[in-house]
Amino acid sequence: MSATNLDLITSALRKLNVLDENESPSAEQGIQGLAALNDMMADMAKDGIRLGWYPQTDLSATAPVADENIRGVKYCLTVELGGEYDITVPDYVLVTASNAYARLAKGAQRYFESDLTGLPQGDAGWWGWPPP
Repeated sequence: MSATNLDLITSALRKLNVLDENESPSAEQGIQGLAALNDMMADMAKDGIRLGWYPQTDLSATAPVADENIRGVKYCLTVELGGEYDITVPDYVLVTASNAYARLAKGAQRYFESDLTGLPQGDAGWWGWPPP
């Protein structure tokens, strides 16, 4: 189900009603959309959400995003482009984008086991506090 960069941009513009279902983005819309997509993904990476994205220059290239993250990226891009076009983003898109961002952030967390040997032991024994 991999998508091209143009697929992501087209989907976002359709959700904003900038394009109808039969229209494709103009060259200028594609360039502006790709710039917004690159900026958005760079901001996500700064927030610790690293999805394997690297700056894109080709609209027809396959987007470097795992299949399970494509939907979330589309909705987040819709909100991003809403600001670019000064369009009020529909409420359902805002809610879906917010949930998608939270899922992307949660998926990007790295779990590791902490070494607790350097922590102070304290004076309490198994019998509790205060010591007898």
